[in-house]
Amino acid sequence: MQAILRAIEPHLKTSKEARTRREYLLASRHRLDYPRFRRMVCTPSGVVEAGCRLAVGTGLKRAGMHWTVGGANAIPTLRACRLSRRYDGYRDRRHAA
Repeated sequence: MQAILRAIEPHLKTSKEARTRREYLLASRHRLDYPRFRRMVCTPSGVVEAGCRLAVGTGLKRAGMHWTVGGANAIPTLRACRLSRRYDGYRDRRHAA
């Protein structure tokens, strides 16, 4: 971001578009931190699919297991809660219900 702002700087006195772009960048800087967003959000779909396959395959499809729909739906939910460290909140909501 700083490199772009420095590159625009020489054109601010003569170009309205440069001033407009600079204002946009400064006002939107919190939305333009792409490396941080990639670390937070972007997970390749193969990783997600493998995790789902592992959770369902390992947790639900072992020999001799029989599940109700509600029970089968609870397994991925519990796994997601555990992996996201939100199990306590989930447990408390379920207990209250």
